[in-house]
Amino acid sequence: YLELINSFIAMLKQQRQVVKSAKWRYDVGLEKIADAASQVALLQKDLEDLQPVLETAAKETSAMMVTVEAEQQKAEEKQALVDDEATKAEALAANAEIIASECEKDLAAAMPALDAAIDALSKLSKGDITEVKNLKTPPAGVILVAQALCYMFNVKPVKVAAPDGKGKA
Repeated sequence: YLELINSFIAMLKQQRQVVKSAKWRYDVGLEKIADAASQVALLQKDLEDLQPVLETAAKETSAMMVTVEAEQQKAEEKQALVDDEATKAEALAANAEIIASECEKDLAAAMPALDAAIDALSKLSKGDITEVKNLKTPPAGVILVAQALCYMFNVKPVKVAAPDGKGKA
């Protein structure tokens, strides 16, 4: 009978130890749950405090998105204009290049005549100019050349009395 009591006491101690350990685990778990609940409550309060700020930021972001979209649309329109102007400029540049090449060709054709004229001018002497000056009535070829030069350089002719007094020069 004593042995049964001893084994009952041992079993009772063992069960008390198991219950005590389970109670300790439950107490620790409850403390952690209470701590987590207080942290959740603090975070919830912070979230509620930040809610107006978040709403304001969302409104500002929406307004900014509208502005950005409008600016982007304007930029796309300007880009289209710039592309159109670039196309026109390229066409004008190509046209100018064609004109420049034609001018170069015409200049190359006119250069020998210019060189010949410069050569002839360098061979002119003061006596030749004096001879033309002393002519009372210049030959028809000289008058024609002088008129052509007046037309080319846009000089209006001046009417002067002829040196012999008979007619107009």
